Amino acid sequence: MASNNENRIVKTTTARKSVRELKRSTHATLALATNKINQGVGKGTQVVAELVDELYDHIDSLTTENDNLRTEHATSVQRIVELETQIAATKTQHDIAIAGMRNQLAVGPNSRVQIVFHCSKMKHRPHIFYLADTFGTLEELGMKEDDIITYTKG
Repeated sequence: MASNNENRIVKTTTARKSVRELKRSTHATLALATNKINQGVGKGTQVVAELVDELYDHIDSLTTENDNLRTEHATSVQRIVELETQIAATKTQHDIAIAGMRNQLAVGPNSRVQIVFHCSKMKHRPHIFYLADTFGTLEELGMKEDDIITYTKG
């Protein structure tokens, strides 16, 4: 399946090809119309007018498509910036939490500490539930095994 970027490239390439083909056919038709006008044969002026109308219609449709692609691209870029900001904020929170954990763990060379990360409820913020020799069971903490990561020191 093609990605959005690939689809945009295809659309842009198609639009460019359409413009090239239109230019080629426009030049050919204009040359024919000019010959007819010079020879005084047929309605060369009407042919030129129709061709100019067709040209403007085609340019309008390409401009609209191009504007839509630009808008879509700008929206994508804006969403990427929002996500990057969100990631940076989350990383900062995580770094602060880790620094806090390190401070909490530095209670003494012989002490035992258990830190529980409760991912779903605490949103990745660490909480010390028990210090020293007191450790709670998962049931007491109201957690499941896949909710926590346990750190032990000492």
